[in-house]
Formats: sequence, structure tokens, C-alpha cells
Amino acid sequence: MAVTSISSQGVKFIKIPRIDASGNDNTLSLQELTTLRISTSDQGVIQYNVLSISEYNDYYLYQVATSNITSSADNYIKDYRLAAYTTGAAMDSTFQRLEYAISPTGSNPLNYFDTSSATSGKYVFGNTPNIKNISFTASFTVFNNSGTTRTLSASFYLNDFEIKVGDKNTLSNGSTNTYKVSSSLSDALSFLGRDYIIENDILEPILTTDNKNDVYYTGSFVINQATTPNKNNTVDYGTTINFTSTTYTLSPDETILTGSIYSVGSGNSSSLFNTSTGFFLIPNTNDTTKHNIELKINNNGANPATSVVVYLKRINVLGSSSIINSVDKPIPKGNTETYSFTNITPSVQTGDRIYLSIIADNSYTNMRVGFGGDSTWFISNNTVAASNNTTSNTSVLEPYLIGNFTNSDCDVTMNNATIEDYNQFYMDVDYGNNASSPINFSQIIAGTATRATVKNHNYTYQRVTRPRYEGSKLQALKLNVYTSASTITQKNADIDNIELYSGDTSFGKEPVINLQRTYAARFQYIAGYSPDRYNTLFAYITDIVDEEGNISQVRIDDPSYYNLINSFTDNEKCNIKFISSDNSVIFAGVNGLKNIIKGGKRIEPIIYTSSGSGNTGSFDQIAFLDNPNSPNTSSTDFTFKTGKTGSHSISTTPTTIDSYNNLLKNNSRWSNSTGLYTFQTTDTKASPFRLNLNVDIISPQDSVLPRNVIVLKLQKSASYTSNTWVDVQTFNLELPTGTTSSYQLQTGFPTNINPGGYLIPSASDVYKFQIYRGAGAGTYNYTINSLELQQQYLSGSGLAFSSENYFITNSDNLGIITASLSMSAFYNYYQQGVVSSGFNPITNPFKIEVGDEIRFENDESKTYFIYRVDEPGSQQDGRLKLYIQPSLQQNVNANSVLIRRYVKDPNYILFEGVKASGGTPGGLIHPEFITEKMRVTLESNKLFTLNAGSSITTNE
Repeated sequence: MAVTSISSQGVKFIKIPRIDASGNDNTLSLQELTTLRISTSDQGVIQYNVLSISEYNDYYLYQVATSNITSSADNYIKDYRLAAYTTGAAMDSTFQRLEYAISPTGSNPLNYFDTSSATSGKYVFGNTPNIKNISFTASFTVFNNSGTTRTLSASFYLNDFEIKVGDKNTLSNGSTNTYKVSSSLSDALSFLGRDYIIENDILEPILTTDNKNDVYYTGSFVINQATTPNKNNTVDYGTTINFTSTTYTLSPDETILTGSIYSVGSGNSSSLFNTSTGFFLIPNTNDTTKHNIELKINNNGANPATSVVVYLKRINVLGSSSIINSVDKPIPKGNTETYSFTNITPSVQTGDRIYLSIIADNSYTNMRVGFGGDSTWFISNNTVAASNNTTSNTSVLEPYLIGNFTNSDCDVTMNNATIEDYNQFYMDVDYGNNASSPINFSQIIAGTATRATVKNHNYTYQRVTRPRYEGSKLQALKLNVYTSASTITQKNADIDNIELYSGDTSFGKEPVINLQRTYAARFQYIAGYSPDRYNTLFAYITDIVDEEGNISQVRIDDPSYYNLINSFTDNEKCNIKFISSDNSVIFAGVNGLKNIIKGGKRIEPIIYTSSGSGNTGSFDQIAFLDNPNSPNTSSTDFTFKTGKTGSHSISTTPTTIDSYNNLLKNNSRWSNSTGLYTFQTTDTKASPFRLNLNVDIISPQDSVLPRNVIVLKLQKSASYTSNTWVDVQTFNLELPTGTTSSYQLQTGFPTNINPGGYLIPSASDVYKFQIYRGAGAGTYNYTINSLELQQQYLSGSGLAFSSENYFITNSDNLGIITASLSMSAFYNYYQQGVVSSGFNPITNPFKIEVGDEIRFENDESKTYFIYRVDEPGSQQDGRLKLYIQPSLQQNVNANSVLIRRYVKDPNYILFEGVKASGGTPGGLIHPEFITEKMRVTLESNKLFTLNAGSSITTNE
């Protein structure tokens, strides 16, 4: 037995990291050490007695008794890095290695890479690497001078087996391309089916071509590694199995797979696989961190298999069988599918036996299972094992146990339940990579999915259900009050719809939730808001008061505004108190509790088409301005409307449209006979206008040839006598092939003159329309349904809309309101206020926002919320569309409209109520439910003097 040297002088401090090379945290062991034993190649094992321990963030520093032994621990961390290249050569094989590779100085420190001409290009591992973070990269730059296209690829080979394929594509003659491949030690280990590289394993990059002639290359081979070593010591229980029969007939009956051992790992000398039963014995779960099984099934039969389920099952030491996992896949004819079960060690225990079985949804013949030794059962672990190739950890930490730690007196996990019992009824729902539908849905339906680990009694034992489900629920009908079971809630006037409420669930008869406010507000007066909103009053707020009696002014950009709106919230109640009660008539509809409509907001009209007198009709006309504060630019009416009935032929040359015969609205500037509109010399500043033309084009009854184009032109001349005409706008109507009867053109002229789509004429300007056939063949006729000039705005009464609706409802969809073309044309302009309408002044443009309200027929019950706006510029037909909630009532006059908006204003609180005519004094407004401290503060009359000598009296 070796003799351990006891230190007396020499080494004074030893530093050991908390985390070892394998990533294990040894804090618990390191903080209790009394001795350290370190192995050296020249002095053997040296023991150091620990005098003191200093703890740092990532390591421990040990002061040890000194020793006169002069040695040091051997360095087992190797430098596997490599940088090699070849300067260029012609390919002499279809599998080309890096011939005559040259390694730059210092880039091949272990001399594992061979640069000789005979075996050049091979990296031969001279020992077992004690780190896993090693990566490989190879690159080939190839020139093809063969006269034909070549197919090339870059790969890594390990022991003459391809482990990784990189770039692969064709290379045309005379071209150059680079082919790269990257791999790692992990890829190599996965291919080998083990956790370590052994001495003389050979790694090499290969360039492959379908023909080597006249192919030239340069190349490089680089190996990099992490600076921190990674210990890799394993016990290999790996087993490769050949199955008894190369072909199976799979059916709905369970087939257990049996077979013979093809190969075993170093830790499997005891033949853990039973060839007759197909059972694999789990030797020791304490030695394993993962357990992986892979099975391949090839459908060599005549039909595709729609469902083949492979089950991984366990039999415990008591003989009970259960499902660990299952994989269900279809296998098309001629295809091979891989069934993988990874990291199943947490589901098994020492002494368990596991096996594979197959169930199909139908009978399938000629199915090859695990053919060619392709089925692998593999177990690996990260525990320390004795091996001549192990060089990673030579320090033995004391104290340590001699013998088996499992189930010993020091095993604090002994008798712990480390694996959950599986539920008899509930199954695990696996959403995997699909958040909406479980990927094991078919197994759940079939009842074969993995059982869940949730306990049955989680849903039956009262000790579980009472605190979690039954006893933790409180419910209430209202805030701040308790509602008893005798309360009757009536849904509507129909007696059959009366509902009996079962009563609040609370602690005694206390309210479930007390939400009491801590702010009140002082107001200067209260006034009505009709006709902007009927049955609505507002309190004009001067300031707010908190529980302490502090008074502060409310500002829109200050926290005081949010205190106001959070205290007076929509659909709650408020209490109104005046400083005087002299006029009981005025106060009759105001005092007491009122329903809050909006806190901290006022109402502004955006557009209205009827007066506010309760009238359900609409104005004949309204006016728009480009600026609400600017004067009208013209007081002259330029509007007219005409048409041309009958069928009129279309010439192949430009022809002025004249002889209009259906005058609907006359104007002295318009001539029905000549079709000319002439501005007078006194029209020095005519209003912007818009022309709308509605035309029917009647095609010949025979087949219409492709690209038949009808051209419409709006032209302008400087005067009536001038013969010089210029095109203002041209519209081409291209008719499709086929027999048709008519095409309707309805458009506005002009549409691209300026951003607003309007034309601003000068004095004496003359306008006319021309029509002709610009391309194609055949005889065409036309009818003008209407030609109309619409003026941007007028003074006084405004733009007439008597011939067209303001808004239109959609009988197919009562949730959409559509503006007429005339209304849509003035989107973003300001409506000119109507005298004596009763509405507040309009200060916002005709531009609708989500959240605005639309009211019809001056009836608040016909008010709707606008939740979506399609502006005219975004629509093909150029019309404004409003989407409302709820859907519109039938038989509503859509021309009698008010659109209003709630605008932030710290001086307003809106609430339901009516008030007799006459002014009101100031007073106090507070939420229905306030804290006791707030109540006491409000009853201190001296705090709320609004005017000299005035005070508020409470009514509580």
C-alpha cells in the first residue's frame, strides 16, 4: 500500500474552483475539507492538512501546513488546437484529403496532425481529450477547368466514416467556389455512440467530387477548443441490437421486440439485454444521467402505414408494467421512420426492465424493424470511473466515502420519492411546438398517451378542494354594499324576465369589496348640456379636495387631473351639495345621487345636420369652411346640375358634349346648348369647386374587341372667344372583351389638380367636356345621367345637399354608416355653425375618431359608439365609412345626425339629470362611496367657503 507523505513546509496556499471541469458544483464538499490529497507523477500522492478556508465568489482558498516537497500537480489540460492549410493542388482522387498540408508555427502543439505526404490531412488523437468544447472547421476553394459541370461537397470523416456533410452543390466550368464544413467533438461522439474519443481515432476533412480531372483546390483545416477543460468520464452501457426477424407483420395486436446483441459498451459485459424476452435491465440509475433509445422502422410492404405506435414500457421490481412514453407516426410506402426516446432515466429506477413494443392501426406486412443493426439502446453518465484513459481530475477531496454511497447512512435522499406515481385516469397533454393543439391528440383519444403525475385526490379530497376551489371564492353583485338573497334584479319590463339573485358570498354581511374614494371636488355652477347631450348636466369644477382638507386646482397636465377622473368614473354615482338651498325648483332635479357620465371631459360637436329642438328631420343644406376662423372667400353661388338623356353616338375624334336637355339646377354661367361653363370677369376670386360626372357608355351588341378605349376630357380656355384649349384632366375607360350593354362612369373632376382635389378657376375661365373613342372598333353611344358642380363653401346658408343624402345606411349591414360623396368631399373641413341650432360652436374639423358617438333624430336612445373609421382617401369609392356598435335600428333617418366627441377638460364632470331654467350657486360634488376620513373632512364647513360668507351644508 502506498505511503502518504505528511507536509511540514513548502506549499502554503491551494486554490480550488467551486465548479469542476464537468460543471458540477462542489460547494458543500469544499467548505468542509480538512485535508487535501494531490497526485503527482514524481512524488505520488501528497497530503496537505488544511489550516483555514477562505470563501470567494467562485473558488475556495485553502491555507495548508507547509511541506519541503518540491513538486507540482501535473497539467492534464491539452492544447488540441490546429491551423493547417494547403497552397493548392490538383485533385488526384474523388475523395481528396489535404495533401502536403503545412501547419504554421505553434498551431499544432500536440503534433497530432500529420503533414507528411503519405498520410497527410489526418488528425490522429494521441490521448483521450478531457474537454468537450472542441470544434472543427474545414474550407476548400475549388476551381473547375474540366470543361463540364462538377458536383462537389465538403465533409468530415471519423475513422473513415462520414460524420458531417457541409456545403454541397454543382460548379460550372471555369468557375470558382468555396465549400465549407463545420463539426464538433460532440458530433463525433454522437456518431461513435460513446462519450469519449480513444487513442488513435482519426479525424479528417474530405473534398468529394463526381470526377477529379482538371479540378484544383486550396484548403484549410482549423480546430478550436474552449479554454476551460470539461471532464468526460463515463460508464458505457450502450447496446446495439439485431432483431430476431428482419421483417415483421405489424397489427393492432402488441408485438414485443426481441433479438440478439450486435455490440455492447464497456460497461455492459453482463449482457443487460435479455435476447429471449426483449427486456433491458437498468443496472444503476445513480450511475446515469441520460438513457436514450433509437429505433428505425422501414415500410418495405405494398401499402402505406397510417399509424405505427412504438411504446417504451417499464416493469418494476414488483412486476408491475407501465408506459414510459409512446411515439405515433405514419410510414409511407418505401420510407424509413426513426423513433427516438431521450433522457428517460428520471422515469426508471435501479432494477427496472424496459422494453419496446409496437401496435399498428391495421395489418401491415413486410415491415423491417431495426434493420442492419440500426436500432441502438444507449446509456451514458458523468460519474468518475477508473480508466487508463482518464486524466482529468487527479485531486481526491477528503473526506470521502469508501464503498457505495447509495442507501448508506450519509445518503440523505434515501427513501425519498424521486419519481411521481402515474395517474390511472388523467393523461399528460403535450403541446410541444403547437400552442393550440396537442401533438399527442390521437394518443389521448385512444387512451394510450403518457399518464400524468397529478394525484387523483387533488380533485376529490376536501382538504385539497376546499382551500383551492370551494372556500376561496367570494362573489358580489355590487361594490361597497352587501346584496342579500332576497334581492330581485329585473332585466327588463317583461315580468317573465325577472331574475332571483342568490345573494353575495361574503364574510357575514360585509361588502365583498370596499372601493372608497379619497377625493371630492368644488364646483362654481351646474348647467345643462342640451342639445349636445340630452338629460345631461355638468358641474363646472374649480378645484379638488383630499382627505386632509388640502385644496388644489386641477390641471390637465398634472396628477390632480388623474385624481379627478379616478374619483369620478363612468357609470358610478356622485352626490351633489349646494352652498344654498334657497331655490328648490332649480335644485329639484340636481340634488342628491346622480349617475356619472364622464369625469374630466366636456362634449364638442363635430358635425350636425339638424337643429337641437328635438326635430327628427334635417337641414336642407349645410356649409363647410377650410378654417373656422377665416371669412368666406366668395358670396356667389356657382353651383348647377344638368343631364343629357337619350342615346348619343361617340365619334372617333374629340367632340365637345353639348345640347344638354335635362336642366336640374340653372346658373347664368352655364349654357345647356353649348355645354360651356364661363366664369364672369367679375368673378375675381371664385370659390374652389368640384365637378361630378355620371355617364352611361352603351357598347355595340356584337363582340367588343380588346382595348376599346372611351376618352373623357375636361378642358379649359382662357376666354369664351379663345380657340386655345388645354386639358385639365383626361379619363380613359378601357372596355373589356365580350358582349356588354352599358358601362357607368361616376367620377369627380378634377381629382389630381391639388391635394384637396378641387379646382380654383380664374375670372373669364371657360370649361367644357369632350368625349370620343380613343382606340378599338365598333359603334358606341352615351347618356349623361348628371353633370354637377359642387362648391366648396358658400356664405350664409352654405352648400346645398337637397339632391343627395348626408349619410346612407346599409340594409345588408346595419353596423355601417356611409357618407355621401358630397359629405366625403369635405372631410377634414370645418362645418359652418348654424345660427339658433342650440349646439356649442364647432372647433374641430370634420374628421372622425374612434370613440366618437353618433346620434340620430335627436334621440339619445339612438346613440351609437364608433369603433372603426374608413376615411375617404383610403376607399376606392371615395366615401367615408363609420362602423358602429350596437347595430343600427331599422327605419332611422340617417340624415338627422349629430357626431360628438368627449374631450379632456379638468373643469367638467358630466352626470345624468335635468334642471329648471335659471342659474345655480356653487357647491360640492363627491363620489357616492368615500372614506370615513373624507366624510369628516367634508362636514367641516369652514374648509369649503366658495364666496365670502358662504359655506356648504351637508345633507347626510
